[in-house]
Amino acid sequence: MSIKDFDPGIRPREKAERGGVASLSEAELLALLLGSGGAEGRTSLDLANALLGRYGSLYGLSRAALPDLLLVKGIGKAKALSIVSSFEMAKRALDESLKAPSFSPGHVHSLVKEGVLKEPSEAVYLIRYDERGRYLGYEKIASGNADRVKQRIGPLLARVFKSGAASFALAHNHPSGELRPSKEDFVATGLLLARSREMGLLFLDHIIVAEGGYYSFRERGLLGPG
Repeated sequence: MSIKDFDPGIRPREKAERGGVASLSEAELLALLLGSGGAEGRTSLDLANALLGRYGSLYGLSRAALPDLLLVKGIGKAKALSIVSSFEMAKRALDESLKAPSFSPGHVHSLVKEGVLKEPSEAVYLIRYDERGRYLGYEKIASGNADRVKQRIGPLLARVFKSGAASFALAHNHPSGELRPSKEDFVATGLLLARSREMGLLFLDHIIVAEGGYYSFRERGLLGPG
C-alpha cells in the first residue's frame, strides 16, 4: 500500500496543508522529508517510523552519520543525504539565531541611520524581531510623516504578523534636523502601541533619526513596560 491510499485526512502532506506543519507528528514530518516510500510496499511513513525506532528520537537521528543511515532498509543515498542535510540546515539556522543581535534603540539607529539620513523627505522603516527580541530584518515601508503611519496602522501590523515576527520597532527621519517628536509622532505612537497589544505583538520602540543622533520613545519611558 502506498501513502496515496491513505485517507486524505491523515496523509502528512494534506494534513500539513490544512493545519500547518506544526500539526504534524515527528514521524509525519520525517515522512514529508523522505517523499516516497521504499521497497516491499513500505510507505514514507513506515520508513519514518522505522528510523525513529532505530535512533530513538529526532535528536538521535540528527546525530546519525551518512554511512549508518545507508544501512537502514529502504534508505538509499538520496534519502540519506536529504536527512543529514536537513539537520545541518537546522543546526545552521539555530547558530544564526543565537548570534543575531538583540533589540536596543542603539541597534535600531545603527541599522537605519545611513539610509534614512539620505532620504530627501520623511521615510518610515520597519525593524522586525522575534519573541526574544532577536533581530530578523528591516525594510522601508512608507514615505511621509507620522500622520501617514497613523493612516496605515492596520496594513503595517498585518505586515509584521505575516512576516512571522513577534516584536518590532519603527524608525523615521526628521530632515529638518529636529529630534523632538511632533504632535503627530506622539499620536501615531500611541495608536500603534494600543493596536499592537490587541494583536499580541510587542511594539519595542519608535525612533526618530536626525543628523544630531536619535530620539527613542522607549528610552524615555513613553511606551510602558515591554
